[in-house]
Parts: sequence; structure tokens; C-alpha cells
Amino acid sequence: MEKHHSESNLFYSAVDFCRNNIKQLEIGVFLLLLVGFFYLAAQKIGFYPEPWKDEAWLMQPAYEVLKDGRMAMPMFRHRGASIGELVLTDPVFTYLLAGWFKLFGFGMTQARLFNLTLSLGVLLLVFWIGQEWGKKGSFVGVVAVLLLVFDNNYFTSSRFLRNDFASLFFSLTSVAFYLLAKKRDKEQLYWLLSGFCAAMSMLSHLNGAHIAVLLGFWLLIDYGVRAIWSRQAWLVAAGFSLLMLPYSLYCYYKRDIYIAQWRLFTPGREKGLTWEGLQLNFMGESKRYNNWQYGVMFQTENHAVTVFYYLTIAALLLLLAVAIYKLYKKESLSPYGHLLVVLIWPPLFFATEVTNKTHAYLPHLTTWFALAVGMLFYLTIAWLISTWKVTHLAKLLRVAVAVLTLSVSFYYLNSALILVLKYRKYVVRLQPDNINRMATIFSQLVSNDLVPVASAKHWYLFYQREDFRAFSRPLTKQILKGEFAQEQYLVITGKRERRKFLEIADKTANPARKYSLIAEISDTPYGTLWIYYVGNDSKYLSTPTRNY
Repeated sequence: MEKHHSESNLFYSAVDFCRNNIKQLEIGVFLLLLVGFFYLAAQKIGFYPEPWKDEAWLMQPAYEVLKDGRMAMPMFRHRGASIGELVLTDPVFTYLLAGWFKLFGFGMTQARLFNLTLSLGVLLLVFWIGQEWGKKGSFVGVVAVLLLVFDNNYFTSSRFLRNDFASLFFSLTSVAFYLLAKKRDKEQLYWLLSGFCAAMSMLSHLNGAHIAVLLGFWLLIDYGVRAIWSRQAWLVAAGFSLLMLPYSLYCYYKRDIYIAQWRLFTPGREKGLTWEGLQLNFMGESKRYNNWQYGVMFQTENHAVTVFYYLTIAALLLLLAVAIYKLYKKESLSPYGHLLVVLIWPPLFFATEVTNKTHAYLPHLTTWFALAVGMLFYLTIAWLISTWKVTHLAKLLRVAVAVLTLSVSFYYLNSALILVLKYRKYVVRLQPDNINRMATIFSQLVSNDLVPVASAKHWYLFYQREDFRAFSRPLTKQILKGEFAQEQYLVITGKRERRKFLEIADKTANPARKYSLIAEISDTPYGTLWIYYVGNDSKYLSTPTRNY
């Protein structure tokens, strides 16, 4: 009997300890998630997954900043639009990455760790914003971070170099300054910084444009129609203009180059500004969410993500109901109106304006979804433990909701644990042998008298070569017809590039240059690769094909 009483006292003591130290517990759980996320995400990050072309596209302008002091992409110099001498897009991201390379050296590992660091910053901001919206000890931020850590898409995007995370980081920083400004309205600097960080987001990735409009919606929620001429709105606009105005004027001065580069790399994106384009983009939006399961942790079906998107729907419905109730009672909509806007406006912006339905853009949306689910969790727990008198039927409802909450939580955590264990077991076995072997063969074959032509994803292996060119159909036509007369080439092709190369070669009448297969490399991270010599040197044309 005494033992049972002692165990009961121990249980209640533990409950009291947790209740009295809830804020410290919240921070402890968050730090545990952050450290665990970094440990898992940093595993074999330099070579797994294999580098892809977007990473090279983002790395070269930053490398050129360090080398020559200006953003440029020489690998595409043959495409015109002055791209080899000057790039005008995403300057904030590019100069930040260049600074990172200056501090830590240049390479794929360093580039990806830059992105992983930004993703950690995003998680930190999500946690802080969650605390602000739900108050400290509410676990809104912890739940949001938990969902993102075990989100296949967020995890994978953190391991690749992407300018989306820089844009997202500054978007959330803008929101953080907005919330601080509301709390300390006399600190006018916070309003300025909120607008300035919105511009930083947009100049890291153009998708960041949605955050400036988001701030406008929030100002209307908090200050009504008078927000249009309020001091707060003009300070936000001034902060935004501090960066955007000089950049816009510079782009206008270089408008011929800017328009040519836009048409070269983002053809058709401007359709989002037309009614027809809006409809087409919206109708294809489901493709984006079909990619939510994408990721390197996808060694098994991710049931944790399935729970995440169903909870997002539940959070949307709850926040809509709360907002309607607050409007009916003529009470302040904050923070529920803010959360409702982030569940409607960013998805609507991406659905109608962003033609590219790539999985890499999802963190712009799932970060807000996670915060909304965190608020759903908080409101549910607060309702369950409230002390006001209830009827017998309401008590039964509370029991049902409590059982459902515990069941969903257990199912989610169990699914996340299975995912981590399988991923950990898989990634431990990975070795860089294949990618190192491929790089060694490249270095042996591509001599100084040969211009390397390959998919952009291979650029980082040749970054010290001034003459590297990214493979494309136009370039293949140019070199076969004899343009760039002083050059001869080694063209590295995968299955897709090889098909394009041979197709163009067959259709080119009376080519000025000949071609010959000089090497075939099997078992690379990109499958089999075929390497062709293009030129008129008999030494290379008569070289027998080597198999690696």
C-alpha cells in the first residue's frame, strides 16, 4: 500500500515538475530536435544525393563574385544575353553564398552546409514565431518544428543547395520583426526591418515576393482600412524600398540584359500575369502537392507526412471557425487571422503565379502549414484542460478528443521513428567511391587542350576551368558547325544528353567538326556516361573507345 502511495506521489511530483518548468521543457525539446535534425541531415551531405544542375547554377555566380567581383555564369556564355559577364538575379543569396565560400572554402560540401545552416535558421524562427503566437510554454513552435524535421521534402531540400531557404529565412525574419514591432510599437526600427527583410527574401528568390503582400494583409487585419495611411505601413514600405528601389533602378538601367536573361531561363513564367496563365497554373497546382512525399528519407512510405497534411486541413477548418467567431464577437483576430492568411495567401500565390510545380518550392508553404498545426495542437490541449463546468455529453466529447489526439500523436511519432531508423541504416552504408571514381576519370580524360562540355551538374568538378560549357542543344549545333574555331571539345553525356547529341549530329549536314566516342563509364552516380571527342584532331579521332 505504501509502495503504491509512493509511486502515486512520484507521478504527481513529475507532473508538477513539468508544469512548473514547462518553458524550459519546451526549449529543451526544441534543442533536441534541432541537434538531431542537423546530425541526420549532415550525414554524407557532400555526395548524397548526387549533385544536380540547379546547385551548379547557384554556385557559379557566387564563385565568380569571389574571382572577379561580379555575378556571372560563364558556363552559359554561348547562350548570349551577356550571361557570361553579368547575372542580375538573386543578388542577396549570391553574395551571402560568396561570403560563406570566402570563410569556409569552395566545394559542394560547403555549399550544402550553407543551405543546411539556413534551414536551421528557419527552424529557429519557426520556433520563436510559434512561441509568440501561442505564448511560451504552448509548444506551438515545437510541434511545428517536429513536423518539419520529419517532413521528407523539408529534410531533403535542406541537404541540397537551394536559394529557396535563403528566401524563406528572410521571409520569416520579416514576420519576426513584424511581431516584435507590434509588441513594441514605439520601436519604429522594427517596422523598417520587417520591410527590409521582405526585400531580402525577394532578392534571394523571386518567390519571396509573396511576403510583401502578406505583410499588407496583416496590417489590414491589425489596423483596418486606416493601415493604408498608417505610420506602420509607410515604415514597412520604406524598409522594403531601401533595397528594392536601387536594385529595380539598376535592373531598369540594364533592362535589355535583364529581359534577355529572363526569357532565356524562365520562358513562359510571365504567363502568371495573364488571366489565361493564372487559370493554367491553378489547374496544375495538384502536381506540387503530389511531390510532398519526395525526399532522400523516402526509403519507406512516410506516414508522418500523411498525418501532416491531414492535420493541415484540420487546422485550416479550425482557424476559419475561430476567425468567424472572433469577427462575430468583434474581438481581435490576432493571431488567428494572421495564421488563416498564411494558410490561404501563400498557397494561392504559388498556385496562380508560380508555373514551376517543383517539390523544391514546397518549404515556402509547409513552414506555414506546420505553424498552423502547432496552433491546432495548442488550442486542442487548452480546450481539454480547461476547468469550466461541462455537461456529461461534453465530458464524453473531451475524452474522445483526448483519445484521438493521443492516438494521432503516437502514430505520428512511431512513423517518424521508423523513418529515421531506416534512413540512418541506409545512409551509413553509403560511400563516395563512385563519385570519386567518376571525378578521377574526368580529370584524366579532359586535358588542357580540350574544352569540357557537360551537364551543368558536373560544373563543380571543373570550377577552376574558365572554359567549361554547359551542355545544350544550341551548343551542340554550334560546335558541330565549326563555331569557336580555335576550340575542340570533350562532351560528357548521360543517357538523355547522348540521345540529344546523336540526334543533332545525324541532322547536321556537312559538319565542320567530326566526333568520336572515346570513353564509356559505367556505374556512376548518374548511370552510364558516354564521352565524345568533337574536333578534327586525328590523334583523338583514332583513339579506341575505353571502357571504365
